[in-house]
Amino acid sequence: MNDWTFVTADDEELNTLLSGRGPVRGYPWPRQTIGRISFAREVGVLVRDDGGPGSRPGALVVSDEASRRLFGRYAQLRSDLSPLSAWTHILEPEHFELLQNESRSASAAITRMPDLAGFDAAWIGLTVAEALIRSERPLAQLKLAACLATPTFALARSYALWPKETIETVLRRYDQCQKLIRSGEARPNRLREPFTGIWAVLAALSTPMPPSLSPDLQDVKKASAYLMMARQTGQNDANAVQDALDLPQTEFLRRLEFAPPEARVKEFDRLVEVIETSRSPRERTNLLFAAGYLVTVLAGGSPSLGIAERLVTRWPQILAWAYVLGSIGETVTWTSGFDGLGRLVARELSRPFRLDEPPTSDFALAEANAVVDRGLTDPFVHLRIKQSRVLSVALLPGVNVAVPIADAASVDTRPPPRNADSAGRAVTVRSSQDPMALLADALAPHLIERFQELLGVSSAPEPSTESSSRSSRSRGAKRDAQLPLGVDRDRTR
Repeated sequence: MNDWTFVTADDEELNTLLSGRGPVRGYPWPRQTIGRISFAREVGVLVRDDGGPGSRPGALVVSDEASRRLFGRYAQLRSDLSPLSAWTHILEPEHFELLQNESRSASAAITRMPDLAGFDAAWIGLTVAEALIRSERPLAQLKLAACLATPTFALARSYALWPKETIETVLRRYDQCQKLIRSGEARPNRLREPFTGIWAVLAALSTPMPPSLSPDLQDVKKASAYLMMARQTGQNDANAVQDALDLPQTEFLRRLEFAPPEARVKEFDRLVEVIETSRSPRERTNLLFAAGYLVTVLAGGSPSLGIAERLVTRWPQILAWAYVLGSIGETVTWTSGFDGLGRLVARELSRPFRLDEPPTSDFALAEANAVVDRGLTDPFVHLRIKQSRVLSVALLPGVNVAVPIADAASVDTRPPPRNADSAGRAVTVRSSQDPMALLADALAPHLIERFQELLGVSSAPEPSTESSSRSSRSRGAKRDAQLPLGVDRDRTR
């Protein structure tokens, strides 16, 4: 039985529907006979009508033209329901039509299952690689929020749910979100250019309607597909890569199966030297791909990513390709790969998008764009942020990225207590109204500071030798170089 109803509502009708007051008068959804609706003045509402009062709207279909007026009006006049995107999904007309037209049943329209055509593990590997490089922390110290905050995860989740989206659209929303939520000058993303080609290749492999690739990326796309087929059929990995690349500089891949680890390391060093001198963009792209593949088999399947980490400043593509290619062909993503991060990223990447469940994000980017006001003392007052360190923001329906706000939230912006000096230390204020006593209280902290300066006494305790030693050891600790997902499998068999 189809109990979903679609309504186009004006302001008064929308107030009634959002307040949970019925009856809901519309037509059953999904329905293939629906035509294109103009949302310039009205808002589409999807409601599960269970016949009783208090039906929660599952989604609002809002156009760009209507979004600012809608969200601003509820933030000002009906703040009890704002932010709307915290409890109901926000759909653009394009996504609503996609759900409508692709659905064969009501359940298919309500639940959208992510699909990356078997390249889920490759996207997970690239997500972890980007988080590692950006955070400059070892794998053992990397947190899930750092992975969910990367553009790679945003792109992977977008292509899994909405394959018609483009890289440019998703990255534009990602940058807009960072600029809106994190005040101040955003640091330039040095990985944007090196990762763009890898994103494009994975997008072309993961979607039924792949975007067009530049000629420089055609060979590495073919090599990735060959590698997937070789691992699925039990053929030789290295031969498959060489067949696709067909470069004289990588001919050693045909002998790789019988080469000892020392010879493989020498070939890797030689390959890096060739990359440094290469002037052809297509050749360099292919060589970086080959170097990334070689990292995964340098020691016959043993952890060997440390050698690529030493080159990450100059050639981050090598480490990125190593994490991607080490994961291609893996179908079991709930193992302890990446020190346990693999299964957590996989869980978020494969989570179904369901209209009959409330959003899992704190709010949607569309609503934040409308109600965030940098002219206010608290720009996020209408969003009612209750998180202290990390926000979850929906760039697209079901595509949630983590946005760290620790730099803003961890600073106590409250003024010091009235009974405190300039350093925040408490000062005893006497209840007496004697002017001399009040003057003495006011001068006391300044006199204390002056005496400390004269005596050479510091108010800040020195760090202990033991804690300093632990900190030095922590900073100097070597990264946990762990191969992606399939850590025990020899890729060159």
